[in-house]
Amino acid sequence: MHNSQNSFVLSGSSLDTLKLIAMLLMVLDHVNKVVFGKSVGWMYQLGRGAFPLFAYAMACHLVQKPKLDTYLQRLIVFALLSQPVYTLVFYKNGSIEGNVLFTLACAAIVGVWIVDEARWRRHMLCLLALSSFFFPDALDFDLAGIMLPGILACVMLGD
Repeated sequence: MHNSQNSFVLSGSSLDTLKLIAMLLMVLDHVNKVVFGKSVGWMYQLGRGAFPLFAYAMACHLVQKPKLDTYLQRLIVFALLSQPVYTLVFYKNGSIEGNVLFTLACAAIVGVWIVDEARWRRHMLCLLALSSFFFPDALDFDLAGIMLPGILACVMLGD
C-alpha cells in the first residue's frame, strides 16, 4: 500500500510552514542553551519539538521519492558550512559532535533504503534504532535520529 496521497504527507506550503516552525523552535532551543544556559524551561520544552518536526518533514520528502543526490548534496554542504560555528558555540571544552545536518544527511540515505526495501528489513532497522541507546554520542540525536525519518515514511506508506 504505497499511497503517497495519504493525509499525513505534507507538501508545498504546508511542508514549508512545518519546516519554518521547526526552524523557529530550533532557534529558541539554541538561544536558551547559549544565552540562558538552558535555564528557561518553556524554551527548552518547545525546542525539543524541533528535531521531530524536521524528521517528519524529511519523511514527507522520502515518501515523494526525491533525487537523493541533490537532496544529500545540499544537506552535506550546509552541514560542512555550519559545523565550525556549531563547534565553536556549543563545544568549547574541546569535544566535537557532528551537527544535526550530518544526522539528517545520514537519515536521508537510510530513509531511502528503508522506504525501498522489504518489510522485514524495515522492522530490523527499527530494532536497530531502538538499540541506539547503547551507542556513544557521535551525531546529534544518534542512531535514533538517523532512523526516525525513514520510520515515519514507512508509517506514512502504511507499512
